[in-house]
Amino acid sequence: MHKYSFAIKLLARLTVVLACLLYYICSPIGGRPFYEFFLHGPRQSSEKCYQDFVRDCQADEARPVRFASKNGNILDGYLFINKKATKTVLFHHGNGFNITCLQGYVTIFLREGYSVLTYDYQGYGKSQGTAKVQNMIEDSDAATDYLEQTLHIKPTDIIQCGGSFGTGLAARQAGRHPCAALILMSPYRSLYSVGRKRFPILHLYPDSMMTMPNIDTLAAAKRVTAPIWMIHGDTDFLIPISEADELAAGLVDKNLVYLRLKGHGHNDYFFSEVLESLHSFLACKT
Repeated sequence: MHKYSFAIKLLARLTVVLACLLYYICSPIGGRPFYEFFLHGPRQSSEKCYQDFVRDCQADEARPVRFASKNGNILDGYLFINKKATKTVLFHHGNGFNITCLQGYVTIFLREGYSVLTYDYQGYGKSQGTAKVQNMIEDSDAATDYLEQTLHIKPTDIIQCGGSFGTGLAARQAGRHPCAALILMSPYRSLYSVGRKRFPILHLYPDSMMTMPNIDTLAAAKRVTAPIWMIHGDTDFLIPISEADELAAGLVDKNLVYLRLKGHGHNDYFFSEVLESLHSFLACKT
């Protein structure tokens, strides 16, 4: 009997040790390499991709731009110029690709009569540095500063626009700088919120254990005084529609247009209903 009692106690202790080890491995601290890998998708493209991207956007002029982020690393991008434009769209892209995937977005805004600045975060495309959330936050600051301080574009002549991960960055910029409008495509309420929905095990960990800085889109958007246009598909498997619903619920006192698309997924926007809504918003609000 004593022998069995000892074995049971040993098994219980091993179970506790293994549970603690698993808790640590799955935590934002122990599992950081996994979460970082998941967050940052394919980031580089061939030179031909860049050439095709620039050609297919069909701007009056496509100007390569380079500017420094806070840590000194150089960011790479393109300024697509519409010679009749009086305002410029600053596009903060998602975390799964680089600027060569933005041709559709750039073309839409050029046709609407705007110039467009696209740029890559550190570790993406031709930009220097390492891909991580803090760097991406600082990169978005640098992009806004480049428009305002280097190109001398008035903040109220800038439309802050974000797709997917970039929506939080766009909202943050619009909350810190006056702007003409804020456009959010497949947004999230906060980075921690969407992370816990994608990985439910993260509900076991307090915010203090998170290793990445939070990007609180809702808190930033509440500070925005410009009109906001937001779109999200209800079959989005990357960022659940509930994130956009919660964001919209928190912005009921704002000048908000929320297009909730039935039967559409992540970044699934290029059809007439969406383009007509965006056109009407831009024509009336900017």
